[in-house]
Amino acid sequence: MQQDQHKEIELAQGGDLDAFGKLILVYQDRVRAFLAARLRDHHLIEDLCQETFIVAFKRIDSYRIEASFAAWLRSIAHNLLRNEWRRKREQQMDLQDQIVAEAQDAATVDLEDHIGHLRACMDALPERSRVLIAARYADGKSIAALCNDFSVKHSAMTMNLHRIRHQIKQCMESRGVQP
Repeated sequence: MQQDQHKEIELAQGGDLDAFGKLILVYQDRVRAFLAARLRDHHLIEDLCQETFIVAFKRIDSYRIEASFAAWLRSIAHNLLRNEWRRKREQQMDLQDQIVAEAQDAATVDLEDHIGHLRACMDALPERSRVLIAARYADGKSIAALCNDFSVKHSAMTMNLHRIRHQIKQCMESRGVQP
């Protein structure tokens, strides 16, 4: 370290702003280069460089004269950079959580809306059709069991279920809902 810089550091430790200003002029390009090697955002580089010197000024009393001033400044810049990365990572996680929550809310609203339309279409069916659909899909009865309960042949039961599903589909589409 040059004798002049050593003297400027001691004056800055004594509170001399002009001496610290001279140190900034000597070291700002090195700090900026250190940050630029790790970041692409020019504005963030400038902000962190400036913040590095603000922190250095506030903590100049903790600097040991025998140590490298450039290394001390780099360590401050590195800590500020790590804090920035941590903050951005937390913001990204918060944003991801927000997006997921909004998507879940939208899906829930869409699902509830869809179910409401489905119920209205089901209520519009004749009684026998509602009973048949409920037995097949809500109660989980097999087609063979439905044929036995309703005393119809297998082909007739499958055709009835097909027609009922088609009626529900048409009703949903008329309401602007894709089944």
